[in-house]
Amino acid sequence: MTLLGEYTDAGALLAAQIQAGTAGLTITRAAAGSGYSEAQDAAMDNERQGLALSALSRDGATLTVPVRLLSAEAGSAYILTEIGLFAAKAGGGELLYKIYRFDRGISISPDSSLNATFYLHDTVAAGRQAAVTVSVDGLINRADGQEIAETAIAAFAEGMLGGGGAWAETEDVITCTVAQLAAKVAGLPRHLLRNTRINVTGTTQLNDGISIGGFYGPGQLSIIAQSPRILSRKWLRVDFNRLPRIVVQGFAFEETDAGGYFSFPEMSDPAISGGLTRVPGALVSVRGNSGHTILRDVNVSPFKTGVDSYMGVYVRGCTCDISDFDAYYRRYPVVANEGAHVVVRNIKTPRTTANNITNVLVSINGSTVTWPGPKTGMTSVWGTPANTLVNSGGKIFFGPATVEIAPLGT
Repeated sequence: MTLLGEYTDAGALLAAQIQAGTAGLTITRAAAGSGYSEAQDAAMDNERQGLALSALSRDGATLTVPVRLLSAEAGSAYILTEIGLFAAKAGGGELLYKIYRFDRGISISPDSSLNATFYLHDTVAAGRQAAVTVSVDGLINRADGQEIAETAIAAFAEGMLGGGGAWAETEDVITCTVAQLAAKVAGLPRHLLRNTRINVTGTTQLNDGISIGGFYGPGQLSIIAQSPRILSRKWLRVDFNRLPRIVVQGFAFEETDAGGYFSFPEMSDPAISGGLTRVPGALVSVRGNSGHTILRDVNVSPFKTGVDSYMGVYVRGCTCDISDFDAYYRRYPVVANEGAHVVVRNIKTPRTTANNITNVLVSINGSTVTWPGPKTGMTSVWGTPANTLVNSGGKIFFGPATVEIAPLGT
């Protein structure tokens, strides 16, 4: 998936003034749309919902504006095709500054819990004192901004001034019960300046899904079950994060209702899915992360016995290391799509039957999947047949891992 930006006519004029040093840039808001806006348009073709602006950053001539989309805030379902960035214009009011178009639509539904952050890039005058700001009204909220600022100041003072070394190497440890987990994750600042570890205690069943989305910064995030295999009756999604590393360890995901699975529209297209059949959704989603996702001691099971038509772990466009892994009755236990790099290692429980598995490993659209050992080892674990499927430039390797990811502590 790509996101390409284009100036509107009014935006191009403002950009020229910025380059000349005669104007500044004040971002007022961002919005999601389902149409196709033209350069001459003063408004988006079909604006659907507002997006939250986070703290922007500037590196030389490159400006980065993070915008966050919460599907629950959509008034109705739609297909996301573009994002509009608005800026203040001289004399008051605002103008449609730039349009960022997706190469293909993304399904947005208010009934889902998608929390995605898109990073919009713009080029401003390098070496000039062009003022680049975000309107206060467009920020996520003032409390979030204050929290980010206070955390940054405290981290800088402790790590850089106090002689304690690099502050990104420190770790904050949070302990919570199973029932508190969802609230703890939701309550974390999206901008992680320090490594954060959540230790989950207790053996009770987790009735909420685990959603890790929209985090960014130098910190690393770990969610570790202190008891073996805490059972979740929902799902896990690790989507659209900009962290160096995310670790999830010690959970069994066993959906009790087919409606709890989340599906991916691209998998319904045979040209994309490589001929996979009966794959409406997955229990674990790992998509669009810039860093490494590590899944350890993870189990995925169907919502009821005998239903085997769902994917286990679906990885799209990012890197994932899976170890100590079980996938009962998964027709497709691991699916890698759109340039994903996946290592599947240390399968925990040997099988004596195939458990209705069609293809153990699936690699499509330029993805790479590595099984660090001979294919016969995979067969002995998963039973016979232990098939694989590759399509559209996908690759599967047996032997030493082509992607090595060091674990995050213990």
